[in-house]
Amino acid sequence: MLSQQQQREAELVGVDESTAALLRNRNALQDQRAALDAASAAAQALASTNASISQQINSVRESMMTQEQLRAKKLADASDESTKALLRQLFAEEDKADAIKKQQEAEAQAAQAAQQAAQAAQQAAQAAQQLVNAWQSVGDSIMNEIARIRGLVNGGSAQSLASMQADFAIAAAAAKAGDIDAAKRLSGLSQSILSAAEKQSSSLAELNVLRSQIAMSLTDVASVSAAKYGLKVPGFAGGGDFGGGIRLVGENGPELEATGASRIFNANQTAKMLSGGGSETAAELRMLREEISQFRGDSRAQNLQLILNSDVVAKVLRRVETPDGLLITDTLPELKPNLM
Repeated sequence: MLSQQQQREAELVGVDESTAALLRNRNALQDQRAALDAASAAAQALASTNASISQQINSVRESMMTQEQLRAKKLADASDESTKALLRQLFAEEDKADAIKKQQEAEAQAAQAAQQAAQAAQQAAQAAQQLVNAWQSVGDSIMNEIARIRGLVNGGSAQSLASMQADFAIAAAAAKAGDIDAAKRLSGLSQSILSAAEKQSSSLAELNVLRSQIAMSLTDVASVSAAKYGLKVPGFAGGGDFGGGIRLVGENGPELEATGASRIFNANQTAKMLSGGGSETAAELRMLREEISQFRGDSRAQNLQLILNSDVVAKVLRRVETPDGLLITDTLPELKPNLM
């Protein structure tokens, strides 16, 4: 295949000079046109390259601008007022859409935060409930142990001695107020209390104190009932042994007296004792002296036991009240009471 130059040289062979001149002129114009086309293409390529670089430069600059700066640049670049008006309308719509988007995002974040807070509160409540359940279990075991220990202390009875005493006090108060059913219950309650006390009392003195309290309460009820309803009470004009309670006494007419167990001497016996006559009187006086001596001995023993029991109670109280737990911080010296 011939090149362009070879084709042009072949065209000039065998033609006259005027035709050759025309062909040469055409070829020159074609070369000029090709040069112009090449120059135009080069210029266009250069312009395209420069435009691309300028666009990259503008992109970098715009990336560093705020939204207000970008909008100001676009308005400045617009040459027509109608274009600027359209740009302003576009900016307003963009602001509106951006506000709606931000509101939606804020609502979504608030909902997520509320959900997280609810989950945290639920977890905290569950943890608190687990702690309560754990302590409840421990507390139940402690209360069960207390109940077990109390059952052992009370001899395993269903009702404690203190509870029975409370029932007795209530029944006694009701009986004095006129409740006959409560009065009927007093004997049974008294027997139950003393039966339980015989098993639980730490000493005979403690038991005797309780017996005296019960007897005095019953005597009080009997005295009130006798005065209110005119009940018959024992009289000892002829002397004899008295088991305790209420009785008729008095030198100026009948008087009501409530005491414990005693020996009653009639008027004749009393007169002989006061005059000092008769062996029978002497025997009675010796017997009375012996009873008084025995009573004093029993009283000393009971007082000693009460003192010792008080010592034990004091130690127990100190043991319970220590802030460091169940530890005895000190002990009492050995008690040597003088009961004379």
